[in-house]
Amino acid sequence: MPARFNIRKASDINWQQEAEFEQALISIGRHSSNTLQLQDREKVVSRRHAMIRQKGAVYYLVDCKSANATYLNQIKLAAEQPYQLQNGDKIQIGEFLLEYQFRPEAPHRNGRADETAPYLNPFQEDIRQLVHLLQQLAEKFHSEKRELRESEMRGALDDALTRRAVSREEIRAMLAAIFPEAPPAPAQPAPPAERAGPPYNPRKTEEILFNALIELAKEAAKFRRQFMEIATVISDQPLHLSTPEELQAYLYDADITPEEADRRLNYIHQQIEEHLLHERAMLKGYRALVDQGAAHLLNYLNPGNLEKHLGRQRLVLGPLKFPLRWIPFYVKVRAFKSYKQLIRNLADEGNIGFDRKIFRPSFIKTYMETVSSQEPEVSDSRLFG
Repeated sequence: MPARFNIRKASDINWQQEAEFEQALISIGRHSSNTLQLQDREKVVSRRHAMIRQKGAVYYLVDCKSANATYLNQIKLAAEQPYQLQNGDKIQIGEFLLEYQFRPEAPHRNGRADETAPYLNPFQEDIRQLVHLLQQLAEKFHSEKRELRESEMRGALDDALTRRAVSREEIRAMLAAIFPEAPPAPAQPAPPAERAGPPYNPRKTEEILFNALIELAKEAAKFRRQFMEIATVISDQPLHLSTPEELQAYLYDADITPEEADRRLNYIHQQIEEHLLHERAMLKGYRALVDQGAAHLLNYLNPGNLEKHLGRQRLVLGPLKFPLRWIPFYVKVRAFKSYKQLIRNLADEGNIGFDRKIFRPSFIKTYMETVSSQEPEVSDSRLFG
């Protein structure tokens, strides 16, 4: 029984050829000794890449340990393992695509062809393609997010059925004819037993949140004290001086009135709002530090500005007074000496002095303006007072 192949190239859509073989063993590769030679200058195709063996009325494809593998219907084959070929299967070797076409011989009687054609199942090829598509669909289905995949697939199916002439009833009728007995529904998991309380520890949760609030308050107070030299006003129960236990006792005191409980809760809420305001002011202050501080530094170290300043001064020689700008060379000499002294002073002051003189003023000014413009009118905590 002959095996027929329709061969195409991925790099040349116009290149196509057909080959038919009667041999029981068909070797495929780049070398001319193969039954089917695939000439490949890039040498992606191995010298002996694959072979097709006939066993009875069935052909099997085998990869011969090729360097770049053999693919059957886009699936990479394991080396030296036989894979049965079906009519219409597509074999990919390098840039070559071989479509296998099985052509059964008509049986003969006494040297004459039998007039009765062999029966071919009319659904076989369609079902084979359907199974292949279902395999791809199943892989994609399980790779998508669980909460979306069912609704997305249902929507795609509804859209496809709307555009096609096949109705849901026809599909159900075909499936019912093939699978007359519906598969048993999967067992539903037993509902979880009702919990006596919440599935977490409220006290532990509160402790974590209280710790985070207290640490943020401590960092804000430390920053204002060390960087801006502003002392934090202490009143009632400030967060930055509290412990989680003290904060819990302050909020959950059973001996206070409901009005006092609301006041304490509002007081803590006010402190949290003020610390959020601190973070916003920090961001705006940093932007001002980058923009205005850099401009201040360039202006501070600009030799031209120094020369203009010196040029406005006057030189006194006895009764005579005249501007230094009349002696440009003298101005440049004095400006150069003053510039060197300016750089030396900045170096002697170190990083802290340099920061205080150049960058910190613009930061503090913007920070305080932000706090003053956005601070709530009523503040029990007076953290920024």
